[in-house]
Amino acid sequence: MRPGLTARGHLSLPFSFSNSLIFDFRHVEVFRYIEHYESVWKPFTALELEGGGFRYSANGEPLVVDGSEVYIPDRPRISLDRIETTNTQFQLGWSARPWQNTRIYWGFFVQDFYDVFYRNRLELQSGNEGAEFRGELNFNNGSMLSAEVTNAGTRRYFGNTITERLRLRNLLSITTDVGEYKLHISGYHHYWKSEPTWWNWNFSDPEAAFRFRIEDPNFPQLVPVAGWDSDDLSQAYLSNLRVHRTRTTDQDLAGRIDLERSFDFSRFERFRLLGGIKHREKERNNDEEREVYFPRAGMPLPLERVAYADIRRPVVRGRYDLPRGLDPKAGERFLAENPDFLRFDPIRSADESAQQRYRSEEAVTGAYLLNWWRTERWEGEAGLRYEYTSTHTVGTLTGLGAPVEMPADNSYHNWLPAVYIFNHSVPRWRFGGGTSQILMRPQYFDIVNYRRVSLPTRSISEGNPGLDPTLIKHYQFAVEYRTGSSGQISLELYRMDLSEFFYKAVRFEEYSVDGVGASETFVVSRVENGERGRIQGFKVQADRMAEFTGVRFHWRGAYVYSDSAATVSTRPNETFTVPGRSRHVVQSSLRMSHGPATVELGIFWQSQSLDDLGESSDRDVLRGSAWSTESSVSYRFNQRLQAALKVHNHFNLPERSTTGGAERVSQNQYSSWWADFSVAYAF
Repeated sequence: MRPGLTARGHLSLPFSFSNSLIFDFRHVEVFRYIEHYESVWKPFTALELEGGGFRYSANGEPLVVDGSEVYIPDRPRISLDRIETTNTQFQLGWSARPWQNTRIYWGFFVQDFYDVFYRNRLELQSGNEGAEFRGELNFNNGSMLSAEVTNAGTRRYFGNTITERLRLRNLLSITTDVGEYKLHISGYHHYWKSEPTWWNWNFSDPEAAFRFRIEDPNFPQLVPVAGWDSDDLSQAYLSNLRVHRTRTTDQDLAGRIDLERSFDFSRFERFRLLGGIKHREKERNNDEEREVYFPRAGMPLPLERVAYADIRRPVVRGRYDLPRGLDPKAGERFLAENPDFLRFDPIRSADESAQQRYRSEEAVTGAYLLNWWRTERWEGEAGLRYEYTSTHTVGTLTGLGAPVEMPADNSYHNWLPAVYIFNHSVPRWRFGGGTSQILMRPQYFDIVNYRRVSLPTRSISEGNPGLDPTLIKHYQFAVEYRTGSSGQISLELYRMDLSEFFYKAVRFEEYSVDGVGASETFVVSRVENGERGRIQGFKVQADRMAEFTGVRFHWRGAYVYSDSAATVSTRPNETFTVPGRSRHVVQSSLRMSHGPATVELGIFWQSQSLDDLGESSDRDVLRGSAWSTESSVSYRFNQRLQAALKVHNHFNLPERSTTGGAERVSQNQYSSWWADFSVAYAF
């Protein structure tokens, strides 16, 4: 862990008309590791071998045991990620009152982000054409739990990515009184540019042989057999190299005008009417220059020649030993000294580069009218918002000759009402409820018409220009009780009806690289619209302050229970939980202060949820329950100087996913703890 330094400042200039200048500067450096085991569980189509066992064949019949189709852990992989991040931010704010009834504010923000990401991954490809499964074959609930695999493939992948990112943001607002009205005019501009360079190295062994056994699903045993040695880097040769140079720009431009008037009615303590119009335009452009290289015939490059000198490293709680990885500097140095070693593939380079090019634009124009009022016993608000959305995207499809640009346009409009009423006539109590409609638009890069094929990972991602927005009808009833000045507790009952909700659909597809040769199984994913969804439940929140022997305590906690159901058109006779929604969520934080010192502890937990929806329940991806923690210690030396240390993910708790059942773990990830140290000084 490398500490980060954060500096903050506030400077007020005693000019006339109440001018003030505020600035904030931060610089943070973080170093961390992420370790993970992953696997793709896919149907086992096989041919029976003489003497027992099976050979995988894409054209074979699905293997069925005890009436269940068998799934195998294809591409079990162990990985180590090393991440170094430098993040510098500067924020400037200027506030002025040129006239007595007018306030002007201008805010400027700039972020310079630099990231170095390195991945060492060993992937065992048991689902390759011709891989043979022998030895002790065990099955349970349609899962193959043990076998000895020979004639398997490997992929030793090493990714080295350097990312430079720049963000610029400007905000200008003017607030003025015009007679009995308050007028607010604001404009916003955000520019974001990311330029990663990714060296994608792939090595493979001539033949690999290993035995897998799944006793603990989270840590399957992977043991080399038949003379194959995963540590023998002299037998792992470079199969291909891809150099990705990507440029992504994002622009966000918005403006709005709001008008507010307060009325003086004898029956109302307050009565306000607000109205306004807004317009927002977002645009993203993505372009990539990709270079695809293959070794020239008779010029193999063994991994041993460009590998790190250190020994293998235990990963994933020490359950696996990851062999040495490629040294990116040694690899680049070798290529510089041997310029004729690689063969550039112009056709594949052009094809894969074109798949990454797209442009997406979204424009939203809206208007609203809101009434807010309060009496001695009641308060409420009623409003109506109208929004018109239009999108224009241009993606690129390949594989049919020259790349073809595929434009797509869409537009829709929505009326979104809201009504809420609360009663506060009983001392310390507040209760009431209401209803509203909420619109969730699809991410504008998900609606691009594209199809991107990743040959090294055997995966395909697709855009969906036909995505519709999600409409949510929200109903709420809440009760709140205040325990004097020391805290409060509240209970909320809610229901949400969803139409056209978003979910990630995953399927398997047999894909041939050149359209002529043998096909391989690829995982295809894209965002789809579900039909209908319902979420109902309750939320309990509590807030309590106390003091004991000079220490001030402030505790906050919340629990959310959700019962949900959803349907999709591709599986019409089934009902699911709403994707991404956990049944239980718990959040708690405790703040303790004594004099100039403050300590904060936080914890978050959520139960499992449905992540991806497959073509059948055997292919659904479930995200397991997960914990996260953080804590901080700060000390104020005087009114101007303060220092703080914040620690994240103390216990390195895992994030896990399964595919089609508890035995089929598809991800088991451990992210290292990390911390940042900050110093703040107010001028």
